[in-house]
Amino acid sequence: MTVSTYAELKTAIGNYAARGDLTDRADEFIDKVEAKFRRRLRLRPMEVTTTGAMVADTPTIPLPTDFLQVISFIFDIGSENPRKLEFITPEQGDALEYGSSGTPRWYTFVGQAIRIYPTPDSAYDYTIRHYAKFSPLSASNTTNFLLTEYPDAYEYGCYIEACAYLGDIGGQLQVWVQGFETTMAEIKRSDRCERNRTPTMHFDPALLGAGSSNIETDS
Repeated sequence: MTVSTYAELKTAIGNYAARGDLTDRADEFIDKVEAKFRRRLRLRPMEVTTTGAMVADTPTIPLPTDFLQVISFIFDIGSENPRKLEFITPEQGDALEYGSSGTPRWYTFVGQAIRIYPTPDSAYDYTIRHYAKFSPLSASNTTNFLLTEYPDAYEYGCYIEACAYLGDIGGQLQVWVQGFETTMAEIKRSDRCERNRTPTMHFDPALLGAGSSNIETDS
């Protein structure tokens, strides 16, 4: 059967297990698979941008909503002059003078906040490009980009969880484990290929040999 919605996925789990009483357990299976996705996948559709302003003489800013991982952290020192903050470990941050203030240069994580070094001496605007948690499946959120693009990853993952709960159904556990790991690798490889595409150069034939060229690229 085609699996493109939350309800269809739960039906597929019940069909595989030949059980009609797994409604509540199926939700648990889906939750566990999505937890694996959050830990292991960093994909382009998960990229978002958060903007804000630092507070002068305040060393921290809150983590963005649904934050998973920073891609880049840029701030503006004025006159449209953006600068990039570099990541340091918390231990490296401890070695810096904690009470100093000035133009920020580094950042790290402290609890549920981002710690900036040195402490900002002004209300600098910032832009954080980062990975955010995807929307989990539920009765009110019946699909997401992962289920649309990679339904097999959800199915393999849920079948593994069904085996963990009910036992190795039909001796298929290793098949589902291998299918899940293969699919996860393919998802990452596909995303990597899209990011690393080589631009194609186009030359205007009318300008060839004319001492100049009109070059366009496909990104």
